[in-house]
Amino acid sequence: MQFSPSSSRAVLVAAAVLSSLSAATAQSLIQTSGVIIAATDDPVPGVPGALFGGSGTFDSGVIDESGNVFFRGRMLGGGATLTSDRALFYGSDRSNLAMVIRSGDPAPGLSGVALQTATGNGPGGSPRLSPDGDMFWGSNLSGTGITTTNDSAIFVGTPGNFSMLVQEGDTVPNTSGAVFNASVSNMSHQPTGINRGGRVLFQSTFTGGDVIGTNNNAAWFTGTPGALEFANRKGDVLPSGAVIGSLGFVSQMNDSGQILLDASLSLTVGTPPATSADNTILGIYTPGSGFAQIWREGDAAPGTAGAVFAGSVNTGATSFNRSGEVIMQCDLLNGDVVAGLNDRAVYIVSASGMSMVLRRGDVAPGTGGAEFDSINNVSQYLNQYGQVAFQTSLRGAGVTTANDTAIFAGTPGALKLVMREGDAAPGTVGATIDNLSGLPMLFNNQGQILTNVKTLGGDTTATNSSAHYGWHESTGLTLVIRGDDLITVSGAVTKNVSSFGGIQFNNGDSSPLSFGKDGSFTMRVTFTDGTGMIVRAKLPTPLGVVSTYCTAKLNSLGCLPAMAFSGTQSAAATSGFTLSASNVRNQKSGLLFYGINGRSALPYQGGTLCVNVPIKRTPVTTSGGSALPASDCSGVFAIDMNNYATGGLGGTPLPELIVPGTLVDCQWWGRDPGFPAPDNTTLSNGVEYLVAP
Repeated sequence: MQFSPSSSRAVLVAAAVLSSLSAATAQSLIQTSGVIIAATDDPVPGVPGALFGGSGTFDSGVIDESGNVFFRGRMLGGGATLTSDRALFYGSDRSNLAMVIRSGDPAPGLSGVALQTATGNGPGGSPRLSPDGDMFWGSNLSGTGITTTNDSAIFVGTPGNFSMLVQEGDTVPNTSGAVFNASVSNMSHQPTGINRGGRVLFQSTFTGGDVIGTNNNAAWFTGTPGALEFANRKGDVLPSGAVIGSLGFVSQMNDSGQILLDASLSLTVGTPPATSADNTILGIYTPGSGFAQIWREGDAAPGTAGAVFAGSVNTGATSFNRSGEVIMQCDLLNGDVVAGLNDRAVYIVSASGMSMVLRRGDVAPGTGGAEFDSINNVSQYLNQYGQVAFQTSLRGAGVTTANDTAIFAGTPGALKLVMREGDAAPGTVGATIDNLSGLPMLFNNQGQILTNVKTLGGDTTATNSSAHYGWHESTGLTLVIRGDDLITVSGAVTKNVSSFGGIQFNNGDSSPLSFGKDGSFTMRVTFTDGTGMIVRAKLPTPLGVVSTYCTAKLNSLGCLPAMAFSGTQSAAATSGFTLSASNVRNQKSGLLFYGINGRSALPYQGGTLCVNVPIKRTPVTTSGGSALPASDCSGVFAIDMNNYATGGLGGTPLPELIVPGTLVDCQWWGRDPGFPAPDNTTLSNGVEYLVAP
C-alpha cells in the first residue's frame, strides 16, 4: 500500500547567471529541472503558522519508485515546541508534500505513549523507504509505562497504517526470555533495511534469559511485525563447526528477503576454532533456509595460481542484487601473488560459486595501457543485470599524480572508463576532474552512476570545487549540481549552493536509497546562508535499458507467469529482441499488451493491468508446451519485438516502436479456462524498455 499525495503539480527550480564567467558555464541539472519538495521558510503542511526552519532543518531524504521522497524536517512557529518541532514528511513536490507523523503524536499501537522524550523529539532522522513506498522509522517514547529500559521503538507501514515492529525491552524471539536492550530510536540507514515485501533488517543487542555474557548477546533480525527471526546470532554454530564470535559490518537485503552478512569466527571455541588466517566469513541468510557461508578467508582464490584469500572482505553500499550475487574485494596471499603488484582482486560471489572481475595489475581499458592499482575498499557496486562500477587508482604507462584515479563501469570483461582524474569537467570553464579516490558514488539498476567529484583549475574556486555528475554509457556525463550554483528558491529569492548529498545504502532492490533504478534521485542541499532544501530530479533517460516491473496474476494451476527479455533492442534491427512469459498454461492463446504512456497498476480481470492506456495489442500467438490433454505450466508466450516493430509479422513498421528514446511498457495476456468467466485469463508482470537507435 502507498500513501498517495493529492496532486502532481511540479515546481521547477529556476536558474540565474552569476557573472560573465558563469554565463559561459553550463547550467546544472538541478538548476534546469530540479523539483523542490521543501525549503527553509516554506509553510509546513498540516501545521498552520509553522515554517520549515531552525538548526538542521532537513535530514537527507530517501526516494521510492513513484518519485516520492521521505525525510525528517524541523519547523518553527505554529505552536511547535522542543518536543514537537520535528516530523516525517512524504511527497514529490511542494504542492503534494504531506506530514506523515509528528513528534508528540500518539505512538502507533501503544496506549498512552507519545513519540517524544520528556524534553526532546521522537522520530529519528534516518527513516527508510522501500521501493514501493513502505516506511521504516524509529522513535523515542514517553508516557504510560515508559522507562529507560523501553523508551524506543521501530515502526513500519504506511501513513495511517503503521505497526510497531519492535520495542526496546520486548522479549527476543527464539530465546529463553532475553530482552532487547539497545535503543532503536534512530538506527542509521546502513545496518537496517526494508524491501518491497515488507521484510525488515536490523541489528540489536539483548540481555537476560539464555544470554551468556557477550558470547551470544547480539544478532541480526529479519521478518515482519510479530514474526521476527534471527538472520544470525553471536555464538551460532555453523555447519563447518566454527562458531560466530562477532557480528560483522556488511548488511544488505534484496528483493526476495535474502540478507548478505559478514562475521568473524571465534578463535577460542568451535570444532575446530578458527585461526587468525581463516576467521572472516561472508554469507547469505535465506528465509526458510537459514544462513549459509559463501566465502571464507583462507579459501583458494579462483583465477589465480595457488593464491588464497586474506584479510577482511570489502563491499560497496549497493553490492547485493536480487539474484543473490555480491561483488566483493579482498587481499590475496601466497601462490602467484607478488606483494604490491597483484595482491588484490574483485570477485562476484554467490551460493553457486565465484568469478574474478579484475585483479590488481590488470590492464585498465581506455587508459592507453595503464594498470589497475588499488581498488577503493568500499566502492564496488553490482546491479541486478550483472553490471559493475568501481573507483580505482592507476599505475604504469602514462600515469602521473595528476591522472592516477578513475571510475569504471560495465560488465566483467567489458569494462569502460567513466571518468579519469585530469579529464575536462563538463559544464565548467576549463576545470578538470581532481582526485576521485574515496568520494561518494551511487550506482543503480540501469547502470547509471551518480558521483561526487572535486574540480581543479579553470573556473574552480573555493566555493565551487565540489560537484556531482551523473553518467550512463549512452548519455555520457551530466553535471547534476555544483557548489555556488544559483538557485531560485521562491519568487525573487535566489541562493547559492554550499553543499549537497544523498544516501547511498541499499534500498532492498539493488539501488541506493536516494537514487532509484529509473534515474530519479533526491538530495539535501545546503545554501551558503545556512538554509536548505530537499530537491529531486532525474538523470537523462538512457537508451536501450530494459527492466521488469509490476505483479503477475497467479494462474488457475498456481503458477506465476514471469516475463523476461533476451537479445538486444534496436529500432534499426529487424530481429533479435524477444519478450517472453514462462509459467503459463500449455497450448493456450495469448498476445502482448503494449503502450507508450507509462506504467499502470490497476485491477484488471482478477489481476493487475501493468500498461497504461491507450493499449495496443500484438497478433495472437500460442504458448506451446506439453501436448493436450495434459494441463500444466510448460507454456511460453514469446515475440520478437524488433521484428514486430519493423513490420516483420505481416504488417507495416510501427512508428511508436521505432523512434529512439520512446518508453515502451509491455505485459502478456492469455487464456486460462481454469478460471470462470469473465476472468478466464492469465496476466504476466510487465517489462519496460527504451527504444535504442
